[in-house]
Amino acid sequence: MPKQLVKLDAVIHADRNKVYDFLCDHESFGRIWPGKTTRIRDGDEPGLPNGVGSIRRIEVGPISFEETHIQCQRPELIQYRITRGSPIKNHLGTIKLIDEEGSTRIDYEIEFEAKIPCTGGLIARSLKRDWEKGIKPIIQELETS
Repeated sequence: MPKQLVKLDAVIHADRNKVYDFLCDHESFGRIWPGKTTRIRDGDEPGLPNGVGSIRRIEVGPISFEETHIQCQRPELIQYRITRGSPIKNHLGTIKLIDEEGSTRIDYEIEFEAKIPCTGGLIARSLKRDWEKGIKPIIQELETS
């Protein structure tokens, strides 16, 4: 199956630490996407419940899957993989946060392969559409709080 690469971005007029804290937290990150997101396992390091090793369960209709944080470098990088369930495989999400003249640029890439032939493009388009819709209220929230 061909590998898909989805590139997402946004600019938020807010401090990079604030944006990182929002995106690293499983429940707040889940507010961007459809469905219900719940942290089901705390991270490996005491005091960092959303750190490396933490797991979130995402439920969208009848589909349920789990994502695990594999890298958390405050305030610039978050990486995660789907580690259970999902109609995709070999998934890697990479979120880079870049300071940009008083703002924070989110440079977000999702790589994956579809398990079902000919569905990769559809899934990629859906991810892009859901991101664009879901990030708008979050930008407003982070810029005004």
